[in-house]
Amino acid sequence: MNASNGDATVGNSDCVVVRFSAADYAPRERFDAWREIYGRTLQKLDIEPLSVRQFHAEATLLRMPGLSLMAGRRSAAVYRRSREFIDHDEVGFTWGVTSS
Repeated sequence: MNASNGDATVGNSDCVVVRFSAADYAPRERFDAWREIYGRTLQKLDIEPLSVRQFHAEATLLRMPGLSLMAGRRSAAVYRRSREFIDHDEVGFTWGVTSS
C-alpha cells in the first residue's frame, strides 16, 4: 500500500482508499475541515453541526470502478445537498440528524 497526499492506493490505481480524521486538526478547525473536505469536496454536501463543541468525525472511503463505500463515525449534524452541489436533474435530498 502506498500513501500520497492523503490517498492510499492498494495494488493498482483502480482501488483508492481515502481517510479523514478531524483529530488531525486543531479543535477550533475540526468542523470547518470536515465541512470543506468531506462535505463539500468529497460528497458535495453542506453540513450543519448541532454543536461544534467536542466535534469529532472520522471516515474511510474506498473507491473502485463502479463502486464506492464509506464507513465512519461523527458528531450529530444535518447533511443537505443544496442546489449549488447538484450537477444533474435529479432531486436533492437531506439526510436525517444522527449521532454516534
